[in-house]
Amino acid sequence: LKMNEHGEYITKNLEKKLGFFWRNQNKLNKSSKITYLKALVIPHFDICSSILLMCDKGKIDKFESILKKFVRLIMCDKITPIHELYKKLNVVSVKNRIRINSLKTIDKLMKNNVPSDIKSKFYPNSRWRSLLLRSANLLYVPNYSNMAARKSLFMYGIDHYNKFLEYKKKLPASNVN
Repeated sequence: LKMNEHGEYITKNLEKKLGFFWRNQNKLNKSSKITYLKALVIPHFDICSSILLMCDKGKIDKFESILKKFVRLIMCDKITPIHELYKKLNVVSVKNRIRINSLKTIDKLMKNNVPSDIKSKFYPNSRWRSLLLRSANLLYVPNYSNMAARKSLFMYGIDHYNKFLEYKKKLPASNVN
């Protein structure tokens, strides 16, 4: 599987759906449009998030652009900032959706809800007593020399997990769950 080719495939598929949506938008009411978005478009970002994570930034920006077009067509609004439209439709941006799914994967990893062959490749930092630079809750990831290993789902996911823990430390005690 080549990530860029798969990204192109997803882009073409979403553009076909956007074209169909554009041609038929006058025949659909708002609730049908929202159902179309949530049933036929958003699953591409959820199901394929591990693959999307490995795509380059340009592809993710293209996915984001397509999602923005869908949202603007549904809301019939070209002026309101996109984050407000996302909030009204209860939709998360593509980049944030990929982050959320990566964190869910890492959460499963931490709770031992993944196959043992995957779990064996990652170690909680508390097992590495010589590395006192990080907190014991963070995950230690070995440094890989090739780019493919650096761009893997788990490398990005663990990076997001570690950043999330650092962010959580900075929050006031009342906001931390």
